[in-house]
Amino acid sequence: MIMDLYVLNSDFKRLDIISYAESVIWTKRYFSVGDFEIVLPASRYLLQLFQSSEERYVMRPGDPVGMIVEKVQLTTDEENGDKIIISGSTYQGFLKRRIVWGQKILKGTLLDCILLGLVVDNAIDDSTIEGRKIEYLAIRPNIVAGWEGDNPDIEKQVTDDLLSDAVTTICTAFGLGWEIYFEGGKLLFNLYKGKDRSYGQNMLPIVLFSPEYGNFLSGTYTFDKTNYKNVAMVAGEGEGASRKMAAVGNASGRSRYEVFVDQSSLSSNDGEISDIDYMIQLRTAGEEKLAEYGTSETYESTVDPEGNYQYGIDYNLGDIVEVENEYGLKARVRITEVIESEDENGYTCIPKFENVEG
Repeated sequence: MIMDLYVLNSDFKRLDIISYAESVIWTKRYFSVGDFEIVLPASRYLLQLFQSSEERYVMRPGDPVGMIVEKVQLTTDEENGDKIIISGSTYQGFLKRRIVWGQKILKGTLLDCILLGLVVDNAIDDSTIEGRKIEYLAIRPNIVAGWEGDNPDIEKQVTDDLLSDAVTTICTAFGLGWEIYFEGGKLLFNLYKGKDRSYGQNMLPIVLFSPEYGNFLSGTYTFDKTNYKNVAMVAGEGEGASRKMAAVGNASGRSRYEVFVDQSSLSSNDGEISDIDYMIQLRTAGEEKLAEYGTSETYESTVDPEGNYQYGIDYNLGDIVEVENEYGLKARVRITEVIESEDENGYTCIPKFENVEG
């Protein structure tokens, strides 16, 4: 039987329990916003429940990371029956509703820039522009005090980006995951770093996915350098010969792949930002853009949910694990996405792995 699903109103109060979904796809992502899709037999009641002018949310028992209902689709089919398809995003999607308002100079520790400079300033603090506060949203207590990873100083300028995109860009560059979950009557924004369960450490049990161990049922390996770039010419404010420019990367010959990065939205505010700091911001923008153009090695695998490793117990989203297959491919990888699906054929779990340097 497919898992129970809780339907909540805009105040996160339970309206109903659904235990008759035909299929559920529940996707969480480490660096960015996740999503879901639920297929239900059509009924007037369900259509009215989800089509309400009041926002609806869906949660699973024991999982505080819920979903925002963003789309309701009714399909009619005489042969297969009428269906209602519900879809949307994880609670991270609340940050898609805000932009970084105007120009924002982020300068300080990594955590402070994300938590205070981005999330609090644009989605929690209502003191500057009335109406921007997202109800129930708060920063998870003691993130900074209990942080065990690196927390370097950064300097970056963000202007008018979607708040979710701005958070994703920084988290991806520094290998951080982010999430929003409901607990204690609040939507808590959290930053976290996956645990290392690879051969590169000796504190935790190794997690190895391999056909040899029967936990790697099927998979796809992809190496992609289609859009690879390693040198960026970053152009900032100004025009013609007076335009401020910065180069990032030093590859040469046939190994040099160039890209132009337009950062004209970066402003020095008529000299308020020094030339040195402005060039740092240009180079940071170039480094982030090059990260988007890197080569990628990805592995997608259907793993055995009854195998020797259990998702949520032995490994989690964001963890670093080992994979190897029968063709000699071996890699230390991070779990950047987990797709859980359940239908009449049973439950499947499909992690997506991305290669980790070092």
